[in-house]
Amino acid sequence: MRAVVLAYSNVGVRCLRVLHARGFDIAQVITHRDDPAENRWFGSVAETAVELGLPLAYAEDLAAGQLRALVSWTGPTATDADGVDTDVEVSCTPASGSVFSLTPAGSPGTAVQCVATDDSLNESAPVSFFVKVVDTQPPVFDGFNPLTFNPPDTRRVLDADSGVFPLVWGPFTVQDADPNLTVTCEPGTPVAGISPPQYAFRFDFEAGITPVTCTATDANGPVTVTFNVEVFDETAPVITLIGDSTITVPASLDPYMDLGATAFDNADGDITDRIVIDTSNVDLTTGGTYTVGFSVSDGSGNVGRATRTVIVDYKFGMTGIIPTKTSVNAGSANPLYWAWLGLDGNPVDTSGDRQHLSIRNCATGQVILDLAGDPGASGFRFKDDFYWQFNWDSSAPAGQRYCAAVSNERTGQVQFSPPIELR
Repeated sequence: MRAVVLAYSNVGVRCLRVLHARGFDIAQVITHRDDPAENRWFGSVAETAVELGLPLAYAEDLAAGQLRALVSWTGPTATDADGVDTDVEVSCTPASGSVFSLTPAGSPGTAVQCVATDDSLNESAPVSFFVKVVDTQPPVFDGFNPLTFNPPDTRRVLDADSGVFPLVWGPFTVQDADPNLTVTCEPGTPVAGISPPQYAFRFDFEAGITPVTCTATDANGPVTVTFNVEVFDETAPVITLIGDSTITVPASLDPYMDLGATAFDNADGDITDRIVIDTSNVDLTTGGTYTVGFSVSDGSGNVGRATRTVIVDYKFGMTGIIPTKTSVNAGSANPLYWAWLGLDGNPVDTSGDRQHLSIRNCATGQVILDLAGDPGASGFRFKDDFYWQFNWDSSAPAGQRYCAAVSNERTGQVQFSPPIELR
């Protein structure tokens, strides 16, 4: 089993020896640096690690973002060429048990120079070797379980007037000894004012699910953590009609063509090209009031709707009142005929339209007959050919001319007859 040991004082020394004795693969020992000015009464974890040949680092150095290691070695040894001295002293600079800094990339390491000295203080030519301190541990993310967000809402919804949701995550910590550590989040930009080993990022998220990958990279390669940010869009698109919401159009045989509309969505922007316009209810051949429907959907399924009122201003064509005779004996039957014409010039079914007939003296304006009637009313008849008939009995003083007028109470239109002379 592999272990990283963080230890200090007597308890730390004891635990370190027990783990080593039981065969643990101790990858790193981390402790505090001993103070040489201190009257130390307790055991030294640093000295124990050196004694056991274990990799050592100091917490003070790690907190400063620097990896250092206490390195000890055996030798080298030297002999006296003359054979005079049997015990030749070898000294090295830096000495065994010194603390070495992390070796920069591309560097062979820190040079150690050793010189042998005999009893006569004769020195050998120096010999050198290199000590290389490497970081074998990958970066460690801390603070992702759970990760802190601002704002902290668990359900993130776009504002009605915005297409993005601003979000900050962190600060979180990345533990690593490499001074060249880089930490990024994609997507995301660093938040100012946060210093390593703490990090925080921000991004404006659009509606939907966006994966975010944060990567810490040192000499051992990248380590990544990934999380998802989901943003909801609950605002319907807004439809703006081109032209008035109520319009009046003349009757026509052509199909109705609407003026159109525009649509804008807080998340999707201009979505005018997605508008569906329903004009199926509008009949330009028949007067009346109709509704045109507009609908549009955004990418989140929100539906915007609008309506326009269309008033079809229908005016019939008219035949004019056609008397059977324009000169007739007073008291004689003289049927009057008229029809209302459609857009194609042919009579149309107006049997449901109430007719108002009046007959006046053409010269004086005196009304001698004023009737309103439906088909079947006294004197009124609606024929199969869509003509109206009124049977006038010419009951009026002879020697005068009389003018008839009939109105359609639905459209307000009036038809007139030529003068009819009573003899």
